[in-house]
Amino acid sequence: MRALRDIVIVAAVMAIATRFLGWWAVPIVAALAALWDRSASAGATKLAVAAAVAWGVLLLLQAVFGSSVTALARDVATSLGVPAPVPIVLTIVLPAILAASAAGVVAGVRRWRSPAAN
Repeated sequence: MRALRDIVIVAAVMAIATRFLGWWAVPIVAALAALWDRSASAGATKLAVAAAVAWGVLLLLQAVFGSSVTALARDVATSLGVPAPVPIVLTIVLPAILAASAAGVVAGVRRWRSPAAN
């Protein structure tokens, strides 16, 4: 239950930060969340899921209240020569990779700096 709560909170913060700071907010929020959460239990996975949820919500809000996401995806897919769902899937996968990478960097630095490793 705690993991679900963490995902929801981080996803909300990440979505709001992305709205105002752009995609750079994803690794920044993920790194800060990894620093905040001292437990190493699936931190990268939780943050990747939170990023995917955050960007999925942002994409859904854009589709509901903004421009046509399907038309944009179709145009991008046509120019890239890929099926129409690919740009939408990549829009959700990219922040998940960024968040997991940031969490991995924080975990690696934490292990490197820990006195037990020396």
